[in-house]
Amino acid sequence: MAMSGFICHDDYLQKTAKLTDEEVGRLFRALMRYHATGVADEVEGLESIAFDFIREDIDRTEAAYKAKCEKNRNNRLSALNNDRQQSSTTVNDRAQKEKEKEKEKDKDKDKESKQQKRFKPPTTAEVAAYCQERNNGIDPEYFVNYYAARGWELKPGQKVKDWRACVRTWENHNKERGDNNGRVASGNCADNGGARSKYSFLDSGV
Repeated sequence: MAMSGFICHDDYLQKTAKLTDEEVGRLFRALMRYHATGVADEVEGLESIAFDFIREDIDRTEAAYKAKCEKNRNNRLSALNNDRQQSSTTVNDRAQKEKEKEKEKDKDKDKESKQQKRFKPPTTAEVAAYCQERNNGIDPEYFVNYYAARGWELKPGQKVKDWRACVRTWENHNKERGDNNGRVASGNCADNGGARSKYSFLDSGV
């Protein structure tokens, strides 16, 4: 953006003192035309000398003004870019926080899912129904009492995950022993000799 005029310095009065009023008029008309169009008129004599040094002042002042305008423009652009970056950063931060919230929700869902999948000890009726379905002759009450007394652990620190699998393991051991009944007297393995004999395989943990 160009300046709308040029500066007429006080010292021009002294530097143009030898010019007549008519010459000064022609000089300043030429200077105004130069500033407006960039075209230098042909001037002669002392007018040309004054025109040259005043034109240099005009060019220097115009260059400084353009440099200042460019600097201000760059500063505005830089400030605008900073605002955009801050806005973008804010949006990205919000998006990241939303992702983290979603991850936390997923973790909570996973926890709930795992809790739902935790082993639930069967009732004697459930074991009885399953043993009847398989016709394996295992005493359901004894089965439930055995594991309940041990906190439903196969071995210390090893929890039962699938009680039906335990039933099938008992069933397989009974078949290997050639025992088709599997019913025992009331009591647990530690207190009942017959039970200990019939289910001696339990000592290894099932």
